[in-house]
Amino acid sequence: AKALSIKARLVILDEPTSSLPLAETDKLLDVIKALKAHGISVIFISHRLHEIERVADRVVVLRDGMLAGTLGKRDINHDQMVKLMIGRMLKEREKASEAARAPGAVALSAKAVRTPTYPSRPVDLDVRRGEILGLAGLVGSGRTELARVFFGIEASLGGTLELNGKPLALASAADAVAQGIFLVPEDRKLTGILLDLSIAQNISLPNLPAHAKRTLVSNSAEAATAEKQKKNLGIKAPSVQT
Repeated sequence: AKALSIKARLVILDEPTSSLPLAETDKLLDVIKALKAHGISVIFISHRLHEIERVADRVVVLRDGMLAGTLGKRDINHDQMVKLMIGRMLKEREKASEAARAPGAVALSAKAVRTPTYPSRPVDLDVRRGEILGLAGLVGSGRTELARVFFGIEASLGGTLELNGKPLALASAADAVAQGIFLVPEDRKLTGILLDLSIAQNISLPNLPAHAKRTLVSNSAEAATAEKQKKNLGIKAPSVQT
């Protein structure tokens, strides 16, 4: 309505549905179609491919900062967009083999875990070896706080944790790392990296003993690990000292 009232010519929407429930998302997509009907141009940025399929007349895909390709209305579908995004078509046999792989024994078990955000709502869940467990919820739903409890940086108000069938006590992130538990945080720029340090230093920081000689960090060992990860993860930077 605001776009119409101010006679907008172009509206840019950057991940507008990321924090919206399904019903609100449907309403927003209908609004976008209404803007189009009034002759307003819309750039809709999203990683939710089904939403793009629903509203887009043309798709432009970027990969590593470069144009990977475009799709016209007739060609817009999930598989074609994924192909442009990752540079290859997903193979049906890869999907089938993934679905056929049965999860193993329970790795992490949480029983009646209570977070400071929702102290009266205990959580029970199990994560099995080789399993991907999706933890969904809107901002403020408690999903992030639960992850922080599992990583030892937020205290649990009750309940128990077990790792591979043994009691797990976490008083800090160091305790979690020592047990092989790692966290990729929601706000990576604020809590996932130290912006004043280089790429190499950020990569070595979680495991300094592996890059140290006696009590000093070895720059060569640090750089070697960083170069390996730069290649493995496709990190785009002039150097690991950036």
